[in-house]
Amino acid sequence: VANHQGGDIVVFEPNDFSGSPSPGCTGADNPALDEDGDGYSNADEIDNGTDPCSGGDVPPDADGDRLSDLNDPDDDNDGRPDTSDPFAVDAANGKATPLPVRYTWDPTDPTPGGLMRSGFTGLMTNGTSNYQNLYDPENLTVGGAPGLFTVDEVPAGDATGSANTQEYGFQFGVPVAPSAGLLTARTRVMTPFAGSVPQDNQSMGLMIGTGGQDDFVRLVVTANAGAGGILFSKEVGGSPGAPRVVSEPMPGPDWVDLYLAVDPAAATVQPRYRVTTGGAAGPLRDLGAPEPIPSSWVSGINALAVGLISTSSGPGPEFPATWDLIEVQTAGPPTGALFSDGFESGDLSRWTDFNKM
Repeated sequence: VANHQGGDIVVFEPNDFSGSPSPGCTGADNPALDEDGDGYSNADEIDNGTDPCSGGDVPPDADGDRLSDLNDPDDDNDGRPDTSDPFAVDAANGKATPLPVRYTWDPTDPTPGGLMRSGFTGLMTNGTSNYQNLYDPENLTVGGAPGLFTVDEVPAGDATGSANTQEYGFQFGVPVAPSAGLLTARTRVMTPFAGSVPQDNQSMGLMIGTGGQDDFVRLVVTANAGAGGILFSKEVGGSPGAPRVVSEPMPGPDWVDLYLAVDPAAATVQPRYRVTTGGAAGPLRDLGAPEPIPSSWVSGINALAVGLISTSSGPGPEFPATWDLIEVQTAGPPTGALFSDGFESGDLSRWTDFNKM
């Protein structure tokens, strides 16, 4: 509020946001004390590394119940514990997600919310680990000038079979039902394996499923024993099926677009991919015929999980995995026009900016 007589500007604060300690604050590690009056106990704040003596320094709290996410066993208050909730910060569990969905992480795009403002509302759950233990924010680069989502170092871990050690399996839910028509999920993997030699079972790409590590399909750029390729695989009830693999030399591509086209009425998914190298987009290719999936995945009772997956299950070194976008369209087979984003028309400016980093 401007003081027109003296020219001063006065700011009214409901709490002390200056960072200075509240008068008489001891900072004692006590769950019965809330010395800065921000609604979070001293003990809760100390657990989170926030200041129990400053009302302007509060811990993350997705559901706003004044119990931090770190200490809250149900961060969205949907009655499902964080250890088994595939959408741990979405109380509607994906059923209320408006379609189409498109996250590009560009600075000019609206902030999508979710974990780290990425749009993702959970991670592929293994049923026992809190979702916060399935990723390290310090190992992620989200947004910034190039508008990308990067796992800086993909660690060892895999959802395949009984392993269920997958980390960084970020996902969100979308409503799907047999009466809703076709649905296509797409992501773009940027410069896969650039500056390295693909090793063992390293991979990065797209997944859909129930949100758990026992029921999913994935379409990924893979090391393919060092030759490079595109791999599609399915797992139901913890039992993996035979993968489909085609060779594509890696590194080399500018990017690879991956598509999973879901037909809820037929309970099938069609994997497709397109490779762009030297600014020239290759043909859109089907990776085999449509693959049956359990009808329960698309019955409409639960949302369908859509997300990113990257693995390094072998003994090889950790590696970076970078995505430019993820989207879900209620549409049939993809075309350049349907999924237009500038890259399809040969606009390389954003890729050039990324490649300079």
